[in-house]
Amino acid sequence: MASAHCPPLAGALADGFATDLWKLRWVGELIKRRFTRSYSERQVWRILVALGFSCPRPSGRALERNEPAIQRWKQTRWPVLKKAAKQGRIIVFIDEYGLSERPTKARTWAPRG
Repeated sequence: MASAHCPPLAGALADGFATDLWKLRWVGELIKRRFTRSYSERQVWRILVALGFSCPRPSGRALERNEPAIQRWKQTRWPVLKKAAKQGRIIVFIDEYGLSERPTKARTWAPRG
Protein backbone atom coordinates (compact mmCIF):
# COMPACT_ATOMS: atom_id res chain seq x y z
CA MET A 1 0.00 0.00 0.00
CA ALA A 2 1.06 3.55 -0.65
CA SER A 3 2.11 5.84 2.13
CA ALA A 4 -0.46 7.86 4.04
CA HIS A 5 1.11 10.97 2.50
CA CYS A 6 0.06 10.35 -1.12
CA PRO A 7 -1.34 13.48 -2.74
CA PRO A 8 -5.16 13.23 -2.69
CA LEU A 9 -5.43 13.39 -6.49
CA ALA A 10 -2.60 10.95 -7.23
CA GLY A 11 -5.10 8.26 -8.25
CA ALA A 12 -6.28 4.99 -6.78
CA LEU A 13 -3.20 3.09 -8.02
CA ALA A 14 -1.00 5.32 -5.87
CA ASP A 15 -2.94 4.09 -2.85
CA GLY A 16 -2.62 0.42 -3.76
CA PHE A 17 -5.92 -0.22 -5.55
CA ALA A 18 -6.27 -2.29 -8.71
CA THR A 19 -7.00 0.57 -11.15
CA ASP A 20 -6.84 4.36 -11.17
CA LEU A 21 -10.64 4.63 -11.25
CA TRP A 22 -12.03 5.53 -7.84
CA LYS A 23 -14.94 3.44 -6.57
CA LEU A 24 -17.00 4.49 -3.59
CA ARG A 25 -15.89 1.38 -1.70
CA TRP A 26 -12.23 2.27 -2.28
CA VAL A 27 -12.73 5.87 -1.19
CA GLY A 28 -14.38 4.53 1.96
CA GLU A 29 -11.43 2.18 2.56
CA LEU A 30 -9.01 5.08 2.11
CA ILE A 31 -10.96 7.24 4.56
CA LYS A 32 -10.89 4.39 7.08
CA ARG A 33 -7.16 3.85 6.53
CA ARG A 34 -6.23 7.52 6.90
CA PHE A 35 -8.79 8.77 9.42
CA THR A 36 -10.01 5.58 11.18
CA ARG A 37 -13.63 6.49 10.34
CA SER A 38 -16.01 4.07 8.63
CA TYR A 39 -18.70 5.26 6.23
CA SER A 40 -21.22 3.43 4.06
CA GLU A 41 -20.94 3.89 0.29
CA ARG A 42 -23.98 6.19 0.43
CA GLN A 43 -22.26 8.37 3.03
CA VAL A 44 -19.05 8.41 1.00
CA TRP A 45 -21.09 9.54 -2.02
CA ARG A 46 -22.56 12.40 0.00
CA ILE A 47 -19.13 13.45 1.30
CA LEU A 48 -17.63 13.48 -2.21
CA VAL A 49 -20.51 15.55 -3.60
CA ALA A 50 -20.22 18.00 -0.69
CA LEU A 51 -16.49 18.35 -1.46
CA GLY A 52 -17.25 19.23 -5.09
CA PHE A 53 -16.51 15.84 -6.67
CA SER A 54 -18.72 14.22 -9.29
CA CYS A 55 -18.92 10.92 -11.12
CA PRO A 56 -19.83 11.86 -14.69
CA ARG A 57 -21.21 9.32 -17.11
CA PRO A 58 -19.30 8.85 -20.37
CA SER A 59 -21.13 10.42 -23.30
CA GLY A 60 -21.17 7.19 -25.29
CA ARG A 61 -20.50 9.03 -28.51
CA ALA A 62 -17.48 8.57 -30.74
CA LEU A 63 -14.97 11.39 -30.65
CA GLU A 64 -14.74 11.12 -34.44
CA ARG A 65 -18.47 11.86 -34.99
CA ASN A 66 -19.16 14.03 -38.00
CA GLU A 67 -22.50 15.64 -37.16
CA PRO A 68 -23.04 17.34 -40.56
CA ALA A 69 -22.43 14.03 -42.36
CA ILE A 70 -24.82 12.24 -39.99
CA GLN A 71 -27.55 14.83 -40.64
CA ARG A 72 -27.03 14.56 -44.43
CA TRP A 73 -27.33 10.75 -44.21
CA LYS A 74 -30.52 11.01 -42.13
CA GLN A 75 -32.07 13.46 -44.59
CA THR A 76 -31.05 11.74 -47.83
CA ARG A 77 -30.21 8.06 -47.41
CA TRP A 78 -32.42 7.06 -44.48
CA PRO A 79 -35.76 7.95 -46.19
CA VAL A 80 -34.75 5.81 -49.18
CA LEU A 81 -33.96 2.87 -46.90
CA LYS A 82 -37.24 3.26 -45.00
CA LYS A 83 -39.16 3.23 -48.29
CA ALA A 84 -37.31 0.09 -49.39
CA ALA A 85 -38.16 -1.61 -46.07
CA LYS A 86 -41.85 -0.76 -46.54
CA GLN A 87 -41.67 -2.41 -49.97
CA GLY A 88 -40.56 -5.64 -48.27
CA ARG A 89 -36.88 -5.38 -49.07
CA ILE A 90 -34.37 -6.59 -46.50
CA ILE A 91 -32.09 -3.87 -45.14
CA VAL A 92 -28.79 -4.98 -43.60
CA PHE A 93 -26.36 -2.69 -41.80
CA ILE A 94 -22.81 -4.00 -41.84
CA ASP A 95 -19.99 -2.54 -39.80
CA GLU A 96 -16.70 -2.48 -41.65
CA TYR A 97 -14.74 -3.06 -38.48
CA GLY A 98 -16.41 -4.88 -35.62
CA LEU A 99 -13.74 -4.55 -32.95
CA SER A 100 -13.45 -1.33 -31.03
CA GLU A 101 -9.96 -0.19 -30.13
CA ARG A 102 -11.36 2.32 -27.65
CA PRO A 103 -11.19 1.36 -23.99
CA THR A 104 -14.37 0.26 -22.30
CA LYS A 105 -16.36 2.97 -20.58
CA ALA A 106 -15.68 3.38 -16.92
CA ARG A 107 -16.61 5.91 -14.30
CA THR A 108 -14.50 7.41 -11.55
CA TRP A 109 -14.78 10.16 -8.99
CA ALA A 110 -12.94 13.41 -9.66
CA PRO A 111 -13.24 17.12 -8.91
CA ARG A 112 -15.98 18.75 -10.99
CA GLY A 113 -14.89 20.36 -14.22
